[in-house]
Amino acid sequence: MLLAAVLSPALSEDHAALLARLKVSDPDNPLPSWLAAAQQIAAGNSGAAFAELLGAEGRNAFDNHQLALVDERRAMYEAAGFDPLRAEIEALFGLPINYLAPLQVANKAVIDALHELRSRGESDLAQDLTVTALNLGRSMSGERILLIDQIFGLSLEKSALSSMGESAGEILGGAANASRLAEIDQRKKEIREVANDNSLLESASHEQFVEYLRRMRADGEMSALRWLAAERAPR
Repeated sequence: MLLAAVLSPALSEDHAALLARLKVSDPDNPLPSWLAAAQQIAAGNSGAAFAELLGAEGRNAFDNHQLALVDERRAMYEAAGFDPLRAEIEALFGLPINYLAPLQVANKAVIDALHELRSRGESDLAQDLTVTALNLGRSMSGERILLIDQIFGLSLEKSALSSMGESAGEILGGAANASRLAEIDQRKKEIREVANDNSLLESASHEQFVEYLRRMRADGEMSALRWLAAERAPR
């Protein structure tokens, strides 16, 4: 898988060339541009990094290709002799999240640069970069296979909104900044409460656990946990 190759430090092939191929193969996905930005930041090229991020504007179909990776991993475990249920468990719960660290690096560079950009009179660039971060956060904060993606997206969106101040209302189509920030905090609180309830999985029957895995793959981890919580609730 091309994304896995981009994220693998063991490969000798030029990562810039791999990223270029990934952008072409996945033109609506902002992830390649953010990975390229992190690479530029590591090389000390903040201008090139910001150009990569601005190039991601309008690409709002975030995809870390985890569904395809789950299929590949499950097939690998089944070929190794694992029964189908165990193979599915290993495939889902062993998914790599090494794409998140570069996203964090790029976002930190944006947040750190905002004050300097505004002080130099480059408010438009500061705004554009923040909107790019906001859009990535919003595209990641929906239901995802792994909760960590959703949490990261919500945190990214919150940091972008917090840095925008009063102008955030315009970006949100008139919605109040404080209202959206409160909504993000509420969603993160719900995620923490459900995710920290270890008894949900521990008390699930075999049939419920199998259905949980199916829902996790189809609708995301949070949706599957909500379903388990509803199953346990008194009727």
